[in-house]
Order: sequence, then C-alpha cells, then structure tokens
Amino acid sequence: MVENNDIEVVHEPFGVPHYWGSEAASSRNAEDRRVAATFSSVAQRLWHDPLKSGKKYLFSKNLTYYFAPHCIPSMHAMLGGDYSKVVHSFIIRHPAKAIVSLYYKSCIDNEKTGYTHFDPAEAGYTSMRDILDHVEQQKGCLPVVIIDADDLLEDPEGLMTEYCAAVGLPFKPSMLSWTPGPCEELKSPWTGWTDDVLASSGITKRAKRSLPPSIEELPQNVRDTIAEAMPIYERMFARRLRPPGASPDAVVVPASPPATTAPLVGSLLIFSSVLIWVVYAEMLQNIASDEWNKPYTLAIVLKSSWVFLLPLWYVLHTCQESVQTEITFRRPLKPTLKTLQLGLLMMVLTQAASATWIASLSLTSVSINTAVYNVNPLLVYVFSIPLLKQPLTLTSMLAVLGAMIATSIVANGTRYDSSSPTGGERGIQGVVTVLASATIYSFKEVIFKKVFPSVSVSLTPFTDSLLVVAIIGFASVVTMGPMIALLHYSGFEPFEVPPIELTKSYGLVALLMAAYQTCLLAAIALTTPTFVAVGAMLSVPASITYDFFARGYVVPVLSRWGIVGIILSFGLSSHRVAGRRPLQPVLRMCDEGCGHAPRRERRCRQRFQIGQRQASRFGG
Repeated sequence: MVENNDIEVVHEPFGVPHYWGSEAASSRNAEDRRVAATFSSVAQRLWHDPLKSGKKYLFSKNLTYYFAPHCIPSMHAMLGGDYSKVVHSFIIRHPAKAIVSLYYKSCIDNEKTGYTHFDPAEAGYTSMRDILDHVEQQKGCLPVVIIDADDLLEDPEGLMTEYCAAVGLPFKPSMLSWTPGPCEELKSPWTGWTDDVLASSGITKRAKRSLPPSIEELPQNVRDTIAEAMPIYERMFARRLRPPGASPDAVVVPASPPATTAPLVGSLLIFSSVLIWVVYAEMLQNIASDEWNKPYTLAIVLKSSWVFLLPLWYVLHTCQESVQTEITFRRPLKPTLKTLQLGLLMMVLTQAASATWIASLSLTSVSINTAVYNVNPLLVYVFSIPLLKQPLTLTSMLAVLGAMIATSIVANGTRYDSSSPTGGERGIQGVVTVLASATIYSFKEVIFKKVFPSVSVSLTPFTDSLLVVAIIGFASVVTMGPMIALLHYSGFEPFEVPPIELTKSYGLVALLMAAYQTCLLAAIALTTPTFVAVGAMLSVPASITYDFFARGYVVPVLSRWGIVGIILSFGLSSHRVAGRRPLQPVLRMCDEGCGHAPRRERRCRQRFQIGQRQASRFGG
C-alpha cells in the first residue's frame, strides 16, 4: 500500500493509546504512560480528518486487540454512525504459525522487542472475532473482506488484484516490490517487529505452502491460546477471498501438526549419536597411552578443534537462507553477542564433563563406563523440573526410573564378573569419576535447552546445533592457552607435546566428538533433554555388543535383563514424547455440544481443564 502514491498509509495508530495512552488497555508498558493520543483522537484522524495532499484513499493497518473489546461500544460514535464509510478487512494466518511467532518474539528473540512475557490477548484471534461479529451486525456495513497469508504467498498478484477490487483500492503490480531500507510510514514506538519487512524487497510467489510447526514442547499457555484460536481461524478461513480460478478445495486448513515427526527425527539422531559414541569411546581407550596421559589438556584441545565447524555452519546457513521462502518464527541461530556469551557457558560445562569422562576411561571398560554414565536420565529429569518446568508425569517417571534401574542392573551384573575388562579399586574410582562427569553433563543438557530455546523452534535444528558446537570450539580456542598454562604451572597437569601418532588419532576422535555433540544437541532441540538422556542409554547395549565381537566378552545373565529394561524404558519415553493428548477431542465435543449456551460451555470447559490437569499429572 505504501508503494501506491494514491494511498495514505497509517501504521497501527490504535496501538499508541492501547499501550501508552492515559486510557491504555494493556499493562505491558504501565510505567511509560505519557502520550496524549486517545482512541477517540485516533478515530478522528482516520475517519474524519482530511487526507494528506495528493492522496485519494486511506489505508490503516491495526492489530485487532488494539481496538477490541474496549473500543467496540464506542465504534458507532467513532464512525459518526455511518458504517458504510469504512471497508473492514482482515488478514489471517494459521494460529500455530502466528501465535508461536508472537511467543518467539516476546520471550526468546526479544532483545530488540524488549518484551519479557507472552500475553495471550496479543494473539488477537478473539478480538478479530468480536470485531467481525460487531461490524456485520450493523446496518449499512460494507462486505467484510478476509484474506489468508498463505494464499497471499502462493499467488501475490492474483490475490492482491482481487483484494484491492473488493475493498475499493487501485492495484498496480509495482505494489508487490520495493527498495529495502527505512520506511517513513512504518516508523513506530515498537522495535524489533518490522526488521524483516524493512530488510525485504517485496512479496514473491512461494513454491509451496509450509506446514504449521510442532507445538508440543511449547508452554501450556501458548498451546491453550492456539487451541482457542483454531475455531475462529477455521471459521474465517472458510469464507476467505480467493484468487480467480482457484478451487475452493485447493487449500485445506492444516490439522494440528503431527507430534510424531520431531520424536522420529530425534530418535534417528539419538541412534546416530549412540553409534558415534561407541566408536570414538573405543578409539580413545585404544589409543590412550601411559606415556602421554593428559586428560584435561586433551579435553581442551579436542574441544578447540570444533572451531572447524564454523565455516561448515556458514555454508549451510547461507544455503538455508537462499532457499527460505517464508518469513516465519523458525529463525536459524546467528552468532550474536548473546549467543557467544551463552556459548562460553556451554564450553565451560562441556570441558568439565569431557575432562572427567576422559579421565575415567582408563579406570573402566567402555561398557561399564557407559552403564554408569547413563544414570544421567535421572539427573536430567531432576534438573528439568526446576529449570524447564517439566511436569511430573507417570510415564516420564517410569521411563527415568526404569533407565536408572536398568543401568544399575547392567553395572552390578558386570561388577564381579572376572571376564569384565576392568574391575577392582580402580573400577570404584572410575565409577566416582564417571558420576561426576554425568552430573555436569546432565546439567549442561538442560541448560542448553534453557539458554538456547530458539533451537527448539528453529528451521533447521541441526544447523543451529552445528553453530553452538562451533561456538564451543571457538571459545575453547580463545581460552586454550590460559587454561593449559594454568594446568601446567599449577603442577596439576604439566604440559607435554603429544607424539605425532597420537595427534593424528586424536584428530579423528575430534571429528567424531563434534559429530556426536551436534547430533545430540539437535535431538534435544527437537524433543526434550529427558527423552534424549533416556535414548542415550542405548549406547549400553551398543557398547556391550562391540565388546562381545571385539573382545569376546559375554555379558552375564543379570546384565541381559538390564539391557531389556533399557530398551523398554526408551520405548516408554518415546511413547510419552510422541503420544497424543487423549483429552483434546473432548474440547471439540464440548464446543459442538454446548452451542451458544455460555453457562454450559463454561462448565464443560472447566471439566475439560480439570481432566486435562489430571491426565497431565498421571502421564496423559
């Protein structure tokens, strides 16, 4: 609209009194109320004052919650009693896309927006419904026009031609492109919300419609807001304006996104990480030498080598941006100052966990080491409750307890086995060292999910994980000198240059460790730290299988039962992550059965919410 010189554009004028005016309807900026604009003064400017010189039309874009419900009772007076002087139109978007985008900019990518929390009212769907109902009940109201964002991206020129004709505005194809950069009409008190628009160069046709994102791991209030918005969206979607020649059935409202995709991909990443774990753990044990036994120096150097992933990330990130056809909330991670600072925290935790684990390898066999290390599902679950607000559910508790019991059975079954590769006092010392490493590592996994929440909703979790691992490598390079010097001059671990043969072998190990870490973090991004921790237990049967074929080690009968328990625990955890919410259809039945009886609807929703809480408490 800005590109058409005949149209005067006013961008979100009702937002100023909504947030900053003396009659503000939002509490978000309560400490900064100092503007003189009121809802009535904005209405006067839009609907009664003369247009700017040379302009023939006025187009004002607002978010619906700026106006409804507080201004609806005054709307008749604001329009001077004449609803025919304004054409009302709505652009709608699938709630799973729009509301998660709002959550992302409010709570995650919020450095520029300055927002600190998610407000369900700002989703705007109930406000949109209220305005639509009010306008269409008035005499003399012109037909309301509704367009869908996905339709606009599939046929920009066709839909804009129809839209302008429907609302009485002139259309020119040149309106679909512009020069990137500042735009006078888009100046506003808000920051961080229009950056993508200002950096864009137009609306181009998209190859195909994107599916709604998965919402299973989002906070409950975000999911509730999406559920509340869906019936409103479906109602408006059914009567939306279509380009000429488009079949009414050409586009179907996507159902709730399948909850099995992320767990499936996450499981494949877990399986990949398990195989990599066994390979590089065995390599570390085989190449370990008493002549050069420097576990802490080795941990620092190995992590530093991960910096080589930075150019790989850049290439993949560039390719990703070149094929991105839709601006969505699923933003790939970028190396901002905040990302670098959090990467430094991840580096410290990763180095500590890695150093203690490498030190334990010479004290235990890989199978026993892995069995003891996989007590971390319990540790991860414990950390996730306060840090990630993970609810206590029966299914998750059974999976975690099953994991702990199964790994204990494997460890005890092999503890006194004379054929076990490692035992005795050094085995006890190794178990203690492994437990210390597991605690640090478990905390790191949960912290990753907390401090890098954008990964959970990124376009490519693998790409984001690649960047985080590269940042850990970069931070390790920066701190490598001082840390090695500290180890050397403190006498804790005097530095020695490793033999050339070891250097080559450890180079391959570094590659495998980087691949393992990337797969693991991507799996956490797609699912949950608890699910990944339980899934990582599969490295126990994998490493025992390797010991059997490589060393002829036959696992005792007791440990075999432990392996069965591990597999069952992972299956239980998979069911919890991929399982559907069984009470969700009840809400739809409540909506359909209650009709327009408010009291019955409220009672039915209350019963549904009580049942939902009970189901969540007992594992769904």
